[in-house]
Amino acid sequence: MNVIPSHAVGKTLRRINNEVTNWIINTIGVNDAAIILNVSSGHVKNLCAEGKIVAKKIGKTWVIDKSKLKGVR
Repeated sequence: MNVIPSHAVGKTLRRINNEVTNWIINTIGVNDAAIILNVSSGHVKNLCAEGKIVAKKIGKTWVIDKSKLKGVR
């Protein structure tokens, strides 16, 4: 049985925590993306469905990575 040193576990947990925090900070909805892009929310939904915006659909809601909106029109 392998034992993982506690300092390695702590470092890994801090890295995961930072990744989750960054993801939460960069996550926006369709309406916010529409305001940023100066387009309609319907157009944003279409762009998400076409894969032109980095997004995930959770139920009926699009969750968008704000940091990936640059250059999207």
